[in-house]
Amino acid sequence: MGGAPKQPAQRLPVETKNSLQSRATGRLIDLLGEGPISGLVNGLQSIYLNDTALQNADGTFNFQGVSVETRNGDAVQDALKGFPYIESEVGVGVKVTQSTPVVRTVTQLSADAARVTVRLPALFRQDTATGDITGTSVQFKIEVKPNGGSYKLAPVNYEWTTIASGTTTSNVAAGIRVTLSKNINGPIGSTQSANFEVNYRAVGAGSWIQLGSSTVTQKISQPFPYNGQPDNTEQVSASFYVSDLTPDDYEIQVVSGTLIKFEEATPSYITISGKQSGAYEESYRVELEGTGPWDIRLTRITADAAVSSLQNEIYFSSFATLIDTKPYYPYCALAGITLDSQKFGSDAPSRAYEVKGLLLQIPDNYNPVTRVYTGVWTGTFTTAYTDNPAWVLYGLLTNPRWGLGRHITAAQVDKFALYSIAQYCDELVDDGFGGTEPRFTFNGVINTQEEAFNVISAVTSSFRGMGYWASGAVTCTQDSPSDPAKLITPANVEGGLLNYSGTGKKARHTVALVSWNDPSENYKLNIAVVEDKDSINQYGWNPIDVVAFGCTSEGQAVRFGRWILDSEKSETETVNFVGSLDMIDLRPGEIISVADPAYMSLRYGGRAVAATTTSVTIDKAVTISSLETYTLTITMPDGSLEERVLNNSAGSASVLTFASALPDTPVNGAMWILSSTALAPRKFRVISVVEKDELRYDITALFHDPTKYARIEQNLELIKPVYTSFRSGVLLPASDISYSEFLYKAGPSVKSAVTVSWLPPDDARVNYYEVSYIGPGDVTYKLIGETKGTSIDLLDTLTGDYTIKVVGVNGLNGQRSPEAIRSFSLSGLLSPPADVTGFNMSVIGGNANLSWLPVADLDLSHYVIKYTTDASPSWAASQLLVDRVSSNQQSVAVPAMVGSYLIKAVDTSGIYSVNEAIISSNVAVIEGLNVVETITEQPTWAGTKTDTGVNSGALRLTGADTVGDWPLISDIGVWGIGAAGLADVGYYDFDCSGLGYIDLGAVYTSRLTSNILATGDNLLNTVGTWPIISGVSSWGGANVSNWGVTLLVSTTNDNPSGSPTWSGYSAFIVGDYTARAFRFKLALYSYEYGVTPVVSEAGVTIDMPDRVASNRNLTSNAAGDTITFSPAFKATPAIGISGNNLATGDYCTVTAQSRTGFTVRFFNSAGTGISRNYD
Repeated sequence: MGGAPKQPAQRLPVETKNSLQSRATGRLIDLLGEGPISGLVNGLQSIYLNDTALQNADGTFNFQGVSVETRNGDAVQDALKGFPYIESEVGVGVKVTQSTPVVRTVTQLSADAARVTVRLPALFRQDTATGDITGTSVQFKIEVKPNGGSYKLAPVNYEWTTIASGTTTSNVAAGIRVTLSKNINGPIGSTQSANFEVNYRAVGAGSWIQLGSSTVTQKISQPFPYNGQPDNTEQVSASFYVSDLTPDDYEIQVVSGTLIKFEEATPSYITISGKQSGAYEESYRVELEGTGPWDIRLTRITADAAVSSLQNEIYFSSFATLIDTKPYYPYCALAGITLDSQKFGSDAPSRAYEVKGLLLQIPDNYNPVTRVYTGVWTGTFTTAYTDNPAWVLYGLLTNPRWGLGRHITAAQVDKFALYSIAQYCDELVDDGFGGTEPRFTFNGVINTQEEAFNVISAVTSSFRGMGYWASGAVTCTQDSPSDPAKLITPANVEGGLLNYSGTGKKARHTVALVSWNDPSENYKLNIAVVEDKDSINQYGWNPIDVVAFGCTSEGQAVRFGRWILDSEKSETETVNFVGSLDMIDLRPGEIISVADPAYMSLRYGGRAVAATTTSVTIDKAVTISSLETYTLTITMPDGSLEERVLNNSAGSASVLTFASALPDTPVNGAMWILSSTALAPRKFRVISVVEKDELRYDITALFHDPTKYARIEQNLELIKPVYTSFRSGVLLPASDISYSEFLYKAGPSVKSAVTVSWLPPDDARVNYYEVSYIGPGDVTYKLIGETKGTSIDLLDTLTGDYTIKVVGVNGLNGQRSPEAIRSFSLSGLLSPPADVTGFNMSVIGGNANLSWLPVADLDLSHYVIKYTTDASPSWAASQLLVDRVSSNQQSVAVPAMVGSYLIKAVDTSGIYSVNEAIISSNVAVIEGLNVVETITEQPTWAGTKTDTGVNSGALRLTGADTVGDWPLISDIGVWGIGAAGLADVGYYDFDCSGLGYIDLGAVYTSRLTSNILATGDNLLNTVGTWPIISGVSSWGGANVSNWGVTLLVSTTNDNPSGSPTWSGYSAFIVGDYTARAFRFKLALYSYEYGVTPVVSEAGVTIDMPDRVASNRNLTSNAAGDTITFSPAFKATPAIGISGNNLATGDYCTVTAQSRTGFTVRFFNSAGTGISRNYD
């Protein structure tokens, strides 16, 4: 066989995509804040780019091509390097070959650096055999020579290598990086810290330069030996580095820490690799060391390309002389960051810095790291970093740059009050996670302009305090344990009056949502949810949103939330009184001891009549019991308070004696208060002191519970002091339990609840009440909650029987009162909604606008409107007009008709309001309507009956069985009911004159109204069943709630005498319907055994509005015109013809008139058909 030889398949050359992008260097300066600050917490590990740490704990980096310089905001500090202020570009454009380097000179002697730009016209290699185009590389170097010096490799490209041993670089280095470590130990859960510091210098230099220092904190969580570490030990590390050094030999000095890694950066050649079919440029910053002028030399390392298939030429494109910005930004903490834009794309990365903030004035006897105060403070300060909020506040008040120091002098700040607050802040408490932490710290940022008062209030809130101006100075107070400053009894208040008031339930929150900054999530806002479960059971979910300003500890945030909830729960009472000059020095925040005999039931306070250092004669004798220990508190001449334990014998005593002598003799009239192990005066914290006049001061104080701190910080419930001694023996019970149902919203749902109230006993020993219940289906009591009030809410109730039990409790000894019990039935969500009120009507044209006042029930679903022509309207016998009106509507438009409109509210459970609102109308409809059909079913009731029958001319339900189903006639109580009772529902199909439907002949829109007259009959309500006539509630008939009648309608647009398609039956609504034919059906309902509706009348009226059809300017045919109505009329209409251009003797005739049309013809006087214009 012959033919041409087969050709091999053709292969197309493949070209690699371009892979080079022109590189640019981004330089950013971030203002960290006012300075001086302590600096970064942990070197480069404390810098975050796009929420990722720049450096890891092991010294490795998450980003390449990034360098950072920081300044801590000193008054005088070095300017940041590498941020050009002035630059001038000079073009070069010379090709660089391996044998011919290109040199250019920087003549500007004030230059700090030069920027060298290298251009590659293209970079690729082509395979001459296949034609494929791929990438390649080219290598070159940049050297710089100062005046009188020699060329050195410019440190524009680094290669980091690890030094195996020693503390000196092994090569000429341009950067060094050091990683240190330490082991820290302590109790599991405690927070420990480690200090790191390392210095460096050029070999042979005199002084050391600090490479970096930091303090690293870590929570101890290692309970057993691990990785060579003993138990209870954690290893922490810190890294420090510096780059852009003048190439030299360097050595390091580790001051604190263990060296685990030492690296050096040596300048290296520059290699550009990739594929680029077009021009590509890269720029390099070259630092100019020494004195100028400087020569910059660009040398090609890679051999020159010998063939055109290899494109890797390089050009010295240009160079720019750079003069860096020199501002040193005094008192500004800065971070200058240089990064390769190729690593981050077109957008600069987000930056975040974890720093130890401002260096503050702190007491010179205070160590902010160990939080220890040594000796007695003399009032002098030193400067250091601290996160103690008291000293942060002192800085805000006194610093003249960033605080209020230009308005407030240091002498106007009560620093000794802050000293006491600061010591309380530094005390270690349980952090909630098995460790300890300072009670309060402040780690916040103030970076927006704000009113000074608001800022001070925010900072004081971080230590549960407040600041105020008093006597020309700023002072602060704090909610912390403290001793009373004054004794208050009726003897030293105006009129002896101590007025008390309490907080309402709504003021007592049960949940605190505390916002705080979470260090584990890059200090983003987090929310600590603090719940008081007992209060939630008692008052429900009542949250409060608060911000723990400057808080970075979850434990501190939780304690802050507990403090809010506990204070609102336990400190609910205020006292108000008017004092005199002896209270002029009373200050907000101070504690007062109040001995009110009206509350304690005993007079345990007054004024001293006489005194020595070992006895006090009081103004009224007290009774001393041998079973108790008594303590006297007396006001000394200097205003201070002294306490002494009495050694009086049992019995009545007006001279109180004690063994330990007082430091001075109290003056006559000095205030005294007595307390015992069985009875104590109450403590209150002053919240306001208002001068009424020169001699009187109005004072308000809040009840202070000294046991709350143990609950807040340790979850310990201490025994509270007894503040009253009313009564003894069995506690008196509560009485007169009452209840009130209500609805409430729980998310999208509506639920029912009940408020249970009672009268308190006349027994002051009852501190609170324990309330329990038994509900539907329960066997034993369930606790609702405990309350100090006299009412409590039980939420999410069911329909059924409840029993409530209230027991009073003495909180001191747990004594319980006899039970107070009441049983009752709750309707729950089955309670009917309120009746509709304000039902009104206004008629406009053919419409009636019905309006009403809204029903306030939370579970309201909608409204239903009915209509009837009955002169005595009832809901059951009326017909549906509007089946659903939205609960948020208060009006609806319906057809205006003579009769009565009825409305009821319906809740989400489908329960109707008890009574309908009715409004009657005798307003005739303005719109012309013609009655075209009237259906009346009574008295014959000839239609089909299902479980219904006719008795005495009325339609009613029949028995659900027949006589044949009865066992024995003697066993049938009521023959009309039968053995099985009446049917629950029965039907009657309208006869409609024997057709079973009404046919309008065509599809029309017509208005349908109904006439249903019905009552109810209870067949069991016979005279024989009456006990006595006076006890009969209804002599005849049945309640309308026990029966119902509904008219149903079905329609079709087809000819009903053929094979029509009927709609299903639906509830009849008075209104306009569009259809040809209609069927009607009555549904009779029985909701109670033995009850039947009795329908005496049932009818439907079909009205059709007047219709006018016309046309103008028609031209007739001489033979006559046939006019067709579309659609056809229900009946033959009246027809009128008007000729427009008739001559004398002309006339017209109208023939063949019907509901579908007619014929018209014009004639002249001779009787001949003609054409004429007509209307």
